[in-house]
Amino acid sequence: MSTDALFAALDACAERDRLLTRLAAATTDEARAAQRAERARSQVSTETTELRALEDFSPTQLWAKLRGTHSSDLEREQAELAAAVYQSRVADGALSEASSVVRQLRTELAALGDVDQRRRRAMDDTEAELRRTGGPAAAELVEIAAELAASQADSREIGEAQRAADQAAARLQAAISELAHAEDLADFDVFLGGGLLVDAAKYSRIDRAVAQLRSAAQALKVLSNELADVRIPAVPGLDIPELTHTFDVWFDNFFADLSVRDRIREAATSSRRALDAAGAVRVELNRRGTELLGEQEQLAQRRLAVMAR
Repeated sequence: MSTDALFAALDACAERDRLLTRLAAATTDEARAAQRAERARSQVSTETTELRALEDFSPTQLWAKLRGTHSSDLEREQAELAAAVYQSRVADGALSEASSVVRQLRTELAALGDVDQRRRRAMDDTEAELRRTGGPAAAELVEIAAELAASQADSREIGEAQRAADQAAARLQAAISELAHAEDLADFDVFLGGGLLVDAAKYSRIDRAVAQLRSAAQALKVLSNELADVRIPAVPGLDIPELTHTFDVWFDNFFADLSVRDRIREAATSSRRALDAAGAVRVELNRRGTELLGEQEQLAQRRLAVMAR
């Protein structure tokens, strides 16, 4: 008896269930990203209004001039607007990424078609064949096919988690490198008075590091979802909300902050901790993947033995 059609149908059902689980999480992430983007845009609007009140003739401008603080107030509002615009762009980028994940998952689900109908047809065909042939061997082959489909679905999830861990590790390593260069420049700036050129180089390094950190945070989030799929417990150091919060917020008052050097070190420490955790996860995923391959080999051998009876 051939169980290929049943195996393929069960495999498709397992893939559908996996995608639905991921889609539910991705849809929630998209909704949260949309809320953050809306709040960020609202903040830009607020900061723009406050800046215009100081730039144009208004009671706010008049009061600031009377106090003799118009110049410093204007500079502060310009910095706050720049920070708000920056955060808004980051939030819009995160929303775009979240929406892209949702679209991709929906496309993959649509490509699977009606897997329940495929399974029903395969089960009906299998049942008809069992009635014709009878015997315990046929039923055992169906059982093996179901176990093999589940095991291979787990292998796919392990593979996706491995790729997410590798991607996160690479991005974290790149961020750590950029932060190290930024810290060197910050040290030079603090102790030797680097001037405008050193400032420009330092902030350029920080910009690149932040881009890598955001990319790494997204990969870590994917990894966190994949770990849940394969029932691996949360790993200390891979606290995605904490990391994302750190990377999103620590530059809010970036322009007036005199502790940039300490913030760079703080980000580097968090990044190294996350890198170590990602490495530990990779080891566990490798172990689990090897275990699944052995399980599949045993099932394949068992199938051959049943068919050879």
